[in-house]
Amino acid sequence: EDLVRLLRRARPWRLALPGGLEARCAYGSVEVGPASCATPTPPFEVPVPAPGRYLVPALGASVVVEAADGGGARFPLVLRTRRPGDRFRPRGGRGGKKLKAWLIDAKVPRGRRDALLLLADPSGDVLVIPELGASAAGADGLTVRLDCKRSPRLL
Repeated sequence: EDLVRLLRRARPWRLALPGGLEARCAYGSVEVGPASCATPTPPFEVPVPAPGRYLVPALGASVVVEAADGGGARFPLVLRTRRPGDRFRPRGGRGGKKLKAWLIDAKVPRGRRDALLLLADPSGDVLVIPELGASAAGADGLTVRLDCKRSPRLL
């Protein structure tokens, strides 16, 4: 009965279920899984001095960063999680905004935002968010591929 009642709500919610399970709803999707399955990803930073393959142990993944000749990105860059004050200027978008606001507008669930892998420049401008297929205006010629054991899902 609680689950049916909550399905009618317009805003995100969570519901504890028997057997250590939890139902979560956000942005029109419902997921049932182990309670507290969103394991926080500790902040990490992996230097990217040049194009190549980089191991990201915190995610159990490797990341391939490629740069086409004549691209706009300048190395060194860094693979990391988000930080307060990060900015993102999506390709084809008008101006930049705080990454937090952009992720909210993109309807990325709150529990997923801190675990996203970012490729950023040293000044804190986010260039690529590979799991979302998003890149910034200054990321021309950059390609970032995530090769991971975990599922790069939003929920």
